[in-house]
Amino acid sequence: MTVYVETDQIKSALNLYFQISQRTNLRLPEKIEIRFLGALTRIGALEEAERVFETVWKNFSRASFTADADVLSEAGTAGLDLYLQMGKTQRALEFWNEIRSKGIRPHSSMIVQLAESFKAQGMVHMARALLQQMRFHVMPTLQLYNVMIDVYGRHVSAEAALNKFEQLRRVYIPDANTMKSLLSMMLHMVSTRRAQLDLEAVLNKFNELIQLFSVEYNVDPAAHEDLSAVLIQFLCACGEIHLGVDAFLKFCAKDSRRSLLVPEAVLEGLRQGKLLNDQQFEEEKQWLRNSAVSALEGIDKDRLAPPDLLLPEEVMQRFIKHVQAVVSHPE
Repeated sequence: MTVYVETDQIKSALNLYFQISQRTNLRLPEKIEIRFLGALTRIGALEEAERVFETVWKNFSRASFTADADVLSEAGTAGLDLYLQMGKTQRALEFWNEIRSKGIRPHSSMIVQLAESFKAQGMVHMARALLQQMRFHVMPTLQLYNVMIDVYGRHVSAEAALNKFEQLRRVYIPDANTMKSLLSMMLHMVSTRRAQLDLEAVLNKFNELIQLFSVEYNVDPAAHEDLSAVLIQFLCACGEIHLGVDAFLKFCAKDSRRSLLVPEAVLEGLRQGKLLNDQQFEEEKQWLRNSAVSALEGIDKDRLAPPDLLLPEEVMQRFIKHVQAVVSHPE
């Protein structure tokens, strides 16, 4: 079934799945069902994924069926993420309550996924409420601390986020995602409250963090796609356009995938830095997307997010030269 999905034969995959699920003497392994659900969600076949998930969860909920606790938690996480991606926030909250009422102990990965989904939907207050609710029920992992840093920085204060970072440092070794969370929080501050900030103090704190992560934790932003994308946008939002472009060039020197994620971050940074107007931004973003190819064989690129869209080498080189020209000779 997953092969059908990965070759864009969704109807065939669904037909096979429901043929199997309707037979009383045959049942797919739970992990295969969850993988199939994830494949549908990844390519944006959300309505089809919802049909599959409702069948999966119905089977899990039967009194005669007992699933492994880890499998139940994984399935619950997949369902929550699916409902939030579909914009069904109320259904996601109802499902969350259903999970809790069944006595399913939420894993930290479930909390992280739900909080990240709330954040992606702009519901940071819900993410923070969830983290507050769960703080006595789940042992904080590194991933949970990382999401708390970003959420607390956005919804409470930078000081609260930095306090979470200090708590993290006492029990874990910070990683690239920790740095990304700190920069995401700082980017949000600069983007939404720039006039109220001491920008010099913000940049001083940024330089302090860069030094800390480089020396103590051996984190190089250029080696991490997600982190580079946030770093570039942060620097451009602070008016440090040349530093943002330098970060882009350092990333390109190490990157071999050439996905659309970082180039789109560069365009957003140039727009924030007033080097591109909205029309130019949209035109160049569309040009990149039109030039990209799918990273998943057989999947229509219109279904995919930027990390799964790859730019040919010649397109990337042309884009690099264009960015350098825009910065060197702003109109």
